[in-house]
Amino acid sequence: MVNRFLINQKGQSSIEFLILIVILLVFVQTIIQPSLQDSLLAARDTQRVGQITLAAQKLTGNIEQIYSISGDSKTTTYLFLPENSKIVCNAVTKTLTSQVQLEHPETLSACPNQVCSKTYSLPSNINLTCTNLESNLSTQIQLVIEKVQGVVHVTQTD
Repeated sequence: MVNRFLINQKGQSSIEFLILIVILLVFVQTIIQPSLQDSLLAARDTQRVGQITLAAQKLTGNIEQIYSISGDSKTTTYLFLPENSKIVCNAVTKTLTSQVQLEHPETLSACPNQVCSKTYSLPSNINLTCTNLESNLSTQIQLVIEKVQGVVHVTQTD
């Protein structure tokens, strides 16, 4: 009688342990996995915002460097643009604006309308001609920044 009671007790413990494991697995599947997925999406968008920010800062610095050199000068630089991003050059207001379209806008609340953008000012007395840089795919582009007779030209090469 005593042995039969112990065998039933062990069986009940095994079933309770299995039920506990099933509850934990359901918890992981419903709570932790979606949070992990949201974190991954936010990290991807944050990375793309960082990449376009670095590209715009590098371009701004190179333009200012060429502009500050007396006489004619020329440099070639490479920029990495993430997918669905662009750098808008405005020669009239003397600004560069970096823009990136977010894949999952709900993950970054700091960017309204699914687009993160930041504007960089260039020297107010700079004479500038430039084109907008745009990328639908992640790509590296080559730019020539050249100062000829006091005018800074920014052109993309193939």
